[in-house]
Amino acid sequence: GDNYFDTLAMPPLRGRRFTHIDGSPGQETAIVNQRLVDMFFGTRDPLGELIRVARVGTTVSGPWARIVGVVPTVRQRPGGVNADPVVYLPHRSSPSTTAAVVVRAAGEPTGLVPAIREELRRLDPNLPLYRVMSLQRAMDESGWNGRMAEVVAQNIAIIALLMALVGLYAVTGHVVHWWSPELGLRVALGAQPRGIAWIVLRQALTQLAVGLALGVGCTYAFDRAFSVPDPTDPVRLTDTVALLSLMGLIGLVAIIACAIPVRRAIRVDPVVALRAE
Repeated sequence: GDNYFDTLAMPPLRGRRFTHIDGSPGQETAIVNQRLVDMFFGTRDPLGELIRVARVGTTVSGPWARIVGVVPTVRQRPGGVNADPVVYLPHRSSPSTTAAVVVRAAGEPTGLVPAIREELRRLDPNLPLYRVMSLQRAMDESGWNGRMAEVVAQNIAIIALLMALVGLYAVTGHVVHWWSPELGLRVALGAQPRGIAWIVLRQALTQLAVGLALGVGCTYAFDRAFSVPDPTDPVRLTDTVALLSLMGLIGLVAIIACAIPVRRAIRVDPVVALRAE
């Protein structure tokens, strides 16, 4: 509507707001946010340029509309590093079967609900008014799915890390048990505890290096196959700092997982180990 940007306190950065003639035949106009300008126009002035919006998943496109204004970037949905590029169209040019009424109040907004109902009833008695809430509550509800997905993803990551810890500990412990006779013989021949510890650590670190190499390779392959490059978004799946931090964390977990098996290997009794063989 004509007062949408004033109601949300979003004065145009460039150009103008919609007027009562925008959206009528021959007056196809659009207003875009700064995010869209940065992505598709760069340093060029978008005012006066023609833009056409296509429905997702189809080849159906709307009419060409002339850009008459640029407004600040405001998130339309939660999640993501950057906000989405947005094209605002006049309600007259693209009427919808549903609509949201946005009202700015100087005081408590809930006190305006009866007046809003009466105004809608005056416009059309068949118009239902439902899900009346503050903008803050609407934002909280819209972000609930994203927050739950983030919690689930974090829990899955923690479980995966714990499974890696247990698996590495089990494999290393099995190697120590399998090598007990050899380690006992080395101790009997005068091997130092540091040398025994290095034998066990070398085996675990070799497996860890192979796993990290495969993991990094798969990450780069996934990023190349499925990620869409965005020059305005500096965060990538293959971000060097993130990958190095994760590899350091996994390495620390591997060392912790090896601590008990290494300690057991250092304390191998040569007589018991050789007798077991």
